[in-house]
Amino acid sequence: MKEFCDKIFYSLKATAVIFLLLAITANSQNNIDAIAKLHFKINANNNWFDGYYSIVSGFHSSYQSHRSGSNKDSAYVVRTSGSENYVEWITSEIPASLNTDSVNFLWNCGFGNNLGNEWFDLFIDDEYIISFSTKNDLEWSALGKNGIQLSFTTVYQNSNGANFGYMVLTVPLFNLSEKKSLKIKIKAQTAEKEIWYRLFTYTDALNYLKLNEQKEFYSTINFINTGDVVLDICTSEKYSNSRVQLYNSETLIAEGRLKFDGSTYKVKIIIPRYFQPNGDAISIIKVDDRIVDTIYWNGINKYRLFAFMDEELVCDSYVFPVGDFPKFHWKNELRVENEIGNFLLNITYFDEDYHKVKTANKPGRYGAVIEGITPAGFIIKRYVTLFCSNVEFDDYSNNVPVTINKLNEYGISDEAWEHYSDNLERYSFGSLKYFPKHNPDAAILLAGLNEINHHYVNYDSPRIRDRQWWITLKSNLDGKNNLINPLSIPKKNDKGSFSSINDTIQVGYSYSAVQLNKIRNLCADWVEIGETPNVTLIVHKGKIIFYEAFGLEENGKPINKDSKIWMASITKLLTGILMMQFVEQGLINLDDPASKYLIEFDGNNKLTIRHLFNHTSGFDFAGEWASDWNVALENQVAQILPFVNVGKSFSYHRVGYALAGRIIERITGRAVPYLFQENIFSPLGISSAYSDNTYGGLYCTALDLAKLGQMLLNKGTYNGYDFFSQKTFEKMLPEKLNADDREWGIGTSRISGNGLSDIAFGHGAASGSVFIIDPDTDLIIISARNNPGKSHSDFENSLIKLCTDLVKN
Repeated sequence: MKEFCDKIFYSLKATAVIFLLLAITANSQNNIDAIAKLHFKINANNNWFDGYYSIVSGFHSSYQSHRSGSNKDSAYVVRTSGSENYVEWITSEIPASLNTDSVNFLWNCGFGNNLGNEWFDLFIDDEYIISFSTKNDLEWSALGKNGIQLSFTTVYQNSNGANFGYMVLTVPLFNLSEKKSLKIKIKAQTAEKEIWYRLFTYTDALNYLKLNEQKEFYSTINFINTGDVVLDICTSEKYSNSRVQLYNSETLIAEGRLKFDGSTYKVKIIIPRYFQPNGDAISIIKVDDRIVDTIYWNGINKYRLFAFMDEELVCDSYVFPVGDFPKFHWKNELRVENEIGNFLLNITYFDEDYHKVKTANKPGRYGAVIEGITPAGFIIKRYVTLFCSNVEFDDYSNNVPVTINKLNEYGISDEAWEHYSDNLERYSFGSLKYFPKHNPDAAILLAGLNEINHHYVNYDSPRIRDRQWWITLKSNLDGKNNLINPLSIPKKNDKGSFSSINDTIQVGYSYSAVQLNKIRNLCADWVEIGETPNVTLIVHKGKIIFYEAFGLEENGKPINKDSKIWMASITKLLTGILMMQFVEQGLINLDDPASKYLIEFDGNNKLTIRHLFNHTSGFDFAGEWASDWNVALENQVAQILPFVNVGKSFSYHRVGYALAGRIIERITGRAVPYLFQENIFSPLGISSAYSDNTYGGLYCTALDLAKLGQMLLNKGTYNGYDFFSQKTFEKMLPEKLNADDREWGIGTSRISGNGLSDIAFGHGAASGSVFIIDPDTDLIIISARNNPGKSHSDFENSLIKLCTDLVKN
């Protein structure tokens, strides 16, 4: 059962980490009780049939299912937003005569319900039967017309929270009449949020379940605070009152008997933390002296370590008065002990000038470096910013100037607010005054503002200041004082002129006024239906051929061409451009191991620079800790890297770009946001752009984004500067991944369809901003926006098609 522990599903909760062991080929499993009940029902009679046989109509969209592993299998998608709003298919045939009251049709499906709960309607032979929602229950059933019942059992939940499993339609026999099969239709109810339902085209769902997924015994392991184990085993009536025993080697450590719980026969066995072995040890589960299952503790302890990544180290006071430094402790010390064992923390403090100190003798920035050696011998490190200020934190202090704005959004009138605003402490119970003391971001804000008072540049911020301070301190601790940045800024070239962009609409005989007006009308409709403004910009052969703003911003003012818009994950392309300058200058090879630059990885060479950029690093499980703002990121990754499956599958995640940023900063000694300004924005002539992270923080105008696109169309040259050579440019383009059927590059992804060429690329964005570059037609398409809005996919496809038609005609 080693495969079980290799595929453990874990879900971090406030009080538990749940591991579910089940022999199903999937990335993760859950909901063992419901799965067992479904399997036992199928075995109980012969009135079960495959719910999918052939498609009638719908929108094909392959996807990973609970049985496809890292591959994508054939599927049809239904979405609550856009035109892909239904799927219709035929079930398998049923015998002419059945000795049963009802028939069950079973098929594989999935819900993309991470954005919420929306509704779908189910029809049989064009007759409405029932509505169902994408609620996140692992098992549910609902009763429709004519006694027909629809149910769903979750087998697998992916990293985005989408549920996959089996849907069962139970139809009383009197509804079937002379029918040999049913025509089923699922139609989405239109909603603002795009929630999807996928029908997988497996014609053997029932047989596959019986041959590959059914078992005699189903085991579930629940960890309370990742410590004591509750082992649940369920089975059929055949094993009523059977004895269940758990052994570590030859030692019996727990036992119980299988009893009926209303649906299955179950036993619950408690395994205290001190009985759970470490390393590669196993525990054997026996029923009536027969081995029925095996617990591989190495896999479980691996996921305990993964859970430790989310543990928070907290400080007694992030903002504190002159004198002794505050103390640190784990927010959940019991859980940390269960996950990696007991160990001491040693703290070293540094002042704003990077000198080691014992006490805080003056106000200003301080940094705490917290270290500890785990029982496994790993040196963990955490880094915390502190700010010293002579303020008093108590309920009666008047010298903490923290307040809140008017509360109109909560329905509170200005009159009521003004009446009580002078006496806020009566109602805040000190929480406003204590906010700087208890919030780590307050120390970062105060320290950064204190320094910016003396050294200000317009693209600076307290967070970037804090980032730079830690880069310098860590470099000093590594013995690299006064590190000189080896990366050169782009140089002026003498190769003649390349396409450059000016803010002039170039409308001539070669561009159809009718087509341009279609684009204008589409953008206006997009605002009305999508309910979000946009700035749309089209560049062809270095000339702007369409550039207009549509709609009102949240403040009620019209959006305009100078509006700085959130480009979200287009930031990743920006990080890719910066990385390619390192490649161009021979400072980095894309296939170098990350350990070459991050000494924390201690010679673990399996993770390369390329893995970081093409989303095959294997860190799909990583939570909020895996970000630019975790100063200890390299240390945490180093602790779990030996247990990560690098390069095996694609999983879109920010962590690779955050680590790439760390490598850039380790080489240069400069925070990435400063390098964006110095090596990209300034030589491009971009004045509006700002990004404080490597993966999602870019804000700029549509025109400035177009300059970035034109530089890429020019294969590395723009505004008289060489950013990199054509050879280097080609290295950043999307290519087929070994781990997936996607094409991904260094901050670039393949974008196809709607008239785009096979070599078009760009990057998507959570904001809904569109950024597409097509070298074949010398075309840039930008639709900048802060929110996707309704029917985004349909409008985006229509815009692309109109643009490609425009330049081809």
